[in-house]
Amino acid sequence: MCLYIYLVTDANLPELRWDKRQPAFNVHHLKRKEKFLRNLAGANAYILGSHEGCGCGFILDELGDPQDQAAEDSRRRLCEYVDGVVRGEASVVLLAAWQGDEGKPPVRARVTAQDLLAYPWDQTWDAPHLIEVTSTPGHASSSL
Repeated sequence: MCLYIYLVTDANLPELRWDKRQPAFNVHHLKRKEKFLRNLAGANAYILGSHEGCGCGFILDELGDPQDQAAEDSRRRLCEYVDGVVRGEASVVLLAAWQGDEGKPPVRARVTAQDLLAYPWDQTWDAPHLIEVTSTPGHASSSL
């Protein structure tokens, strides 16, 4: 089972293809919006993946191992990518859910793109997270 991070927007965003020979942050455009994403505003849906291909690589390990450069790079590139989207739209919503849990009632959070670097992705195991990402620093809040 994998963690998936979905981004829905009206913008046409650049895709970053997954390459298992050089695993890194990746962005995949969905051909159609899944049923569980239809209540989110925006015509285009994307899956944001880590160096592991899915969102599992965004999860900080319990030890916070600074030696895990691939995971750190994935989190940093996620922040940069989402920040670029937010700059064009003022805010964007992400849905983070484990495969099969996407339709469950979500926990809501509001963060900046930079906050995603240390976001508690592991807490999505209990419930999906609907995350509003804004460009305004200092206004991060959560109902976690």
